[in-house]
Amino acid sequence: MQEHNVTYILIYMKNKLDKRILIVDDDDVFLGLLNEKFTFEGFDVIKAVDGEEALDQIKINPNIDVILADLVMPRVDGVDLIKTIRENNNQTPFVILSNSNEIEDIDKIKKFPSTHYLLKSELDLSELIKLVKNILNINE
Repeated sequence: MQEHNVTYILIYMKNKLDKRILIVDDDDVFLGLLNEKFTFEGFDVIKAVDGEEALDQIKINPNIDVILADLVMPRVDGVDLIKTIRENNNQTPFVILSNSNEIEDIDKIKKFPSTHYLLKSELDLSELIKLVKNILNINE
């Protein structure tokens, strides 16, 4: 009789939420970290490495509840991503995460409705999760 070694990986998750989040970042490590944290919080997470892939994901998954996106990315950056989505009458809330604290970058983002701007260097993941839950009216 052949012996089979089976490894089980258990991922603990808080309560499963009926909320879908799209995370867009060209930094694989940061993208993985956000994926892990939001999955743990019960979100259905979709990932994209740039704005172009994000637009493709939105076509495939139209019921996205919130989008977290980097500002500076190859192909389609965060500003162009928001513009394209808003031009299609999609008012999905955005949280832009950036390393730039330039006033002009912040002003570009703030002109769009339902858009928040956070600096990655000052990012507290628990505060980010609270912000997203607040945007989506999720009470704990």
